[in-house]
Amino acid sequence: MTLLSRLQSLALAGFLLSFLPLSVAALYFNYVFLALDLRLSLRGRLRRNQGFQRHNVLITGVETPHGLHLARAFYSTGHNVTGVAARHGLLPSHARFSAKLSRFYQLKHALVDESATESTKEILRIVQHENIDLWIDCSQPRHSSYLRHAKAVVERRSRCLVFFPSDKHTDIFASPDAFLDYAHSCGLPSLDSFRVGSRAEIHNVLNTSQGKKRYKLTAPDGTGIKPVLPRRTLSQTYHVISKAKVQKDTPWQLKQYVGGQERYTTVGIVARGHLKAFAASPLPAPKHLRPLPPRSATIKALRSYVEALCRSLGDDFTGHIIIDFVTDEASSLTGVEKLHFSVDGRLEPDASLLLFQGLQGYSVLTRAYLATVASVSNSTVSERTSHHEEDDNTITNTNEDPINVGTSRVIYSLGYDFSQLAILPVQKFLGFQIGLIQLFTRLAALASHFLVGQEYVYLFSDPLPFWWLYQVYLPCTLVQSALQLGSQRNASRLQALMT
Repeated sequence: MTLLSRLQSLALAGFLLSFLPLSVAALYFNYVFLALDLRLSLRGRLRRNQGFQRHNVLITGVETPHGLHLARAFYSTGHNVTGVAARHGLLPSHARFSAKLSRFYQLKHALVDESATESTKEILRIVQHENIDLWIDCSQPRHSSYLRHAKAVVERRSRCLVFFPSDKHTDIFASPDAFLDYAHSCGLPSLDSFRVGSRAEIHNVLNTSQGKKRYKLTAPDGTGIKPVLPRRTLSQTYHVISKAKVQKDTPWQLKQYVGGQERYTTVGIVARGHLKAFAASPLPAPKHLRPLPPRSATIKALRSYVEALCRSLGDDFTGHIIIDFVTDEASSLTGVEKLHFSVDGRLEPDASLLLFQGLQGYSVLTRAYLATVASVSNSTVSERTSHHEEDDNTITNTNEDPINVGTSRVIYSLGYDFSQLAILPVQKFLGFQIGLIQLFTRLAALASHFLVGQEYVYLFSDPLPFWWLYQVYLPCTLVQSALQLGSQRNASRLQALMT
């Protein structure tokens, strides 16, 4: 870390700490308003129902935004949640202070190569001690091979079910190319991707497409210029291809290119091959999510794709499916038709789970996960709606469409927004790279998100994790980073919060 970077880290830590008096006052009034709300919570109403059966749920990686979100969802719908976080330095994780956790544990060993066996033993002890029914892993980064081993041990030595797919399914999603190959084999629309070992193979692909598709040529290491083919003229195309040093032992990648079009990310929760919950969002920028309207044509098309994929995976598939799409337009007899192509598929849950907001979203989430539990029919998260108000915060019945998540606010990360919409624009403005209007536009976007958006970590009924993260954990981590007192993992955690 350079001297300038250290000074910037210390300055940012000081800036965050300058808000401490204001944030403490806001936290105090937050709890005052909570104390004045005497209404019986949904959790209380559900647990009073004679037919309701609560479950004990274990969430590892509860320090991630989506891990904490799942904990809040299960708690709010009447279940007991045990949270497990990895150790990041000396300070406790912000999730430790969540009021939605029944118990909290901090792993002494990470689920990685050198300590996978010890961490599996830790998790098994927690599962047995807390009588866990369902384990959901939200850790980042996720080590699938070691998680598969932990799943086998836990399910063999306890009655706990692990929400994680089998080996044959993880291989399908091992890489974007592997996923696209599988999607093609199922007849699902996805971007073409080829590994070419000679210039002749490149020409064959281009000739087959007959100019109807464009491709981006990428070197094996991903560096250098990535030309888009074919070019305007045949001679230009031949010239670009002739400069590519393609060899059989180091094949290049030729991937279909759709530029300047709409992009979407989708999240699906699948139980035994059936899509139980689904949400989608445009991707205008990283870490900015906004749920698509549940009745829009776009979300219906994306959902149909994911449902077809689930059917192809079979009844033994259980897990998350995260798929990114790009949209292209094509002329048809009825006008312009939108075509949705998948570009990547993953099994690792991410912040897209935050698209399920409010009690309605919580209901959809918990029902989807508990569909894997044999006794789910006795623990459906629903109530008779005759005595509840019909608004977005109403918990709906079990026949509710699983894509109806009931929110339209932008979902954002304050750390990312502050870095990209405040710090970076100010630096560019001082360096004469942007003008005053551009600076105020980005600051206005930050203010808009803060005032009307939903932050990744903040929740009115559970404000302490947010306060601890931005007023204690982040400033201290910045100081440790500047003084080079923190570990490499701690530095990675800091980078994930701010970028």
